[in-house]
Amino acid sequence: MVRRALDVLVAESLIERFQGRGTFVRRPRFDTSLLRFFRFKGPHGEFLIPESRILERQQKAIPGSVARALALSEGTRGLSIARLRLHEGMPVVAEEIWLELEPFAAFAKMPISQIGTLLYPVYDGTPIEWRRSRGRADQFTYHTEIR
Repeated sequence: MVRRALDVLVAESLIERFQGRGTFVRRPRFDTSLLRFFRFKGPHGEFLIPESRILERQQKAIPGSVARALALSEGTRGLSIARLRLHEGMPVVAEEIWLELEPFAAFAKMPISQIGTLLYPVYDGTPIEWRRSRGRADQFTYHTEIR
């Protein structure tokens, strides 16, 4: 049973085996983690990582419903991000993102030019983000797979 579980983890690219050396946890690859939950497909069915443009970044109180979703007290200070995702220069998804401010104080001050396409490299694996994404269904296909 353990061997089968390890085979699944290898298939998911979470661990890797090296004969004679052992089994190791893989370093995270954030490009593939994005595609695991948000599969953005281009017009020919290829998976794409869309361009990102941060339109607004503000520090303010997190709204009640978002605070509850993140298990935070109402009125907790947060970082609000409005982000646009583009494909070939055309907007396809508008995102509203909320983060608790305290763990992301450095991110709140980081120059936008230093923030890449993916936000996940800044996160630490705990439920810390609330996001609402809206896009034109004729411009992309959204597919998610939960195992």
